[in-house]
Amino acid sequence: MKPLIEDHQLEKVVRLLAKSHEAKDSKLQSFIEAWAALEIFTDALYKRRYEREWRGKLETGTPPSARPYLDHQAEIMKGRIRLNDKFLIIASILNESAAKEDAVTFAELKKLRDTFHSGEIVERNLPVQTVQSLLGKYLRLHVDTDERTGRNTRY
Repeated sequence: MKPLIEDHQLEKVVRLLAKSHEAKDSKLQSFIEAWAALEIFTDALYKRRYEREWRGKLETGTPPSARPYLDHQAEIMKGRIRLNDKFLIIASILNESAAKEDAVTFAELKKLRDTFHSGEIVERNLPVQTVQSLLGKYLRLHVDTDERTGRNTRY
């Protein structure tokens, strides 16, 4: 894996996350920056790493005779995986014990973010720290996990 400062996508994620912590006067700005960082993290890393890892896990449990089905399914779903599902896959690989609960949190945050276009935003109730914490958790897990072995390198 590239060092964090050499990884353009992760550098962008870290920059947005830092800006979200700095924008203490505007919960809306903090939420939008933290959410953008979480969305970039999820989408970019799913495509670059976790889609392949997930596919490998599926293939491991699939009899060789059924592999054409997986290939067909992958072709049909190419570019159609929902952001919530991408996050669930990443969470399942990096932190299986908390993946389901964290995916529910992610879905709730995304649902809130999706309401922004309606103008029904109550800035004081935005869960900025929830987005920041969720991203921080998975950013640390991603950075601390060896891509080849899937093992946490910190412990």
